[in-house]
Amino acid sequence: MADPAGQSLLTPKPLTQVSLRLDPTEVARVPFPLPLIPNTAWEDETGTALWLGPDDWLITAAAKTAADVITDLALSLQGVHHSVIDVSANRAAFELTTPDRHDLLATGCAIDLHPSHWSVGMCAQTLIGKIPVILHERTGSTRIFVRPSYDEPLTHWLEAANMLRQGAAR
Repeated sequence: MADPAGQSLLTPKPLTQVSLRLDPTEVARVPFPLPLIPNTAWEDETGTALWLGPDDWLITAAAKTAADVITDLALSLQGVHHSVIDVSANRAAFELTTPDRHDLLATGCAIDLHPSHWSVGMCAQTLIGKIPVILHERTGSTRIFVRPSYDEPLTHWLEAANMLRQGAAR
C-alpha cells in the first residue's frame, strides 16, 4: 500500500513466530517476561510476547530461528506441561507506519483505536474488513499479523480504505 507520495506504508516484516501454551502460574520459568494482563505485549530488541489468551502467547523474534526460541523455551520449561510450536508460516507480519494508521484501521476494525484506549504495548485479535488479524501497537507503527492467504485481500482493503479516506478529505 502506498501513501499519496508513493511511499509504501505496509511493510512486510520477516519474523520467527512461536506459539506458547503454558499455565500462567509457570510464567516465571520462561527466560523473558510474558504479559499476564489481557491484550498487552512485552517487547525488547530481541523480540515480543503477545498475550492472546489466559494461557496462550505469541512469541516473535527477528534475529533468532524458531528452533532457537523453541530450544530456549523447552529448556526453561522442562518438567512443566506446555506446548511450544513454530507458527512462523501461519501468519504474515506487516508494519503499518503511516501517522494516520489508527484512523485508517478504524474504518474497518471494531476495537477502539483512540489513544485513550489503544497505546504502545497493546495487542488484540480482531477483524479488519472481515479479515482476522492480530494487531500489536508499537512505537511508530502498528504490526499486523494475518494469515498468508489473507495478506493480499488485506492489502487491497487497506488501499481502498485509504483512497476513500483521501477522497472524503478533499
